[in-house]
Amino acid sequence: MEAILWQEVALRLLKNLQ
Repeated sequence: MEAILWQEVALRLLKNLQ
């Protein structure tokens, strides 16, 4: 059930990379 947390982190990382 930590998939949501991982998705949020992934989205933030992607935005930080851009």
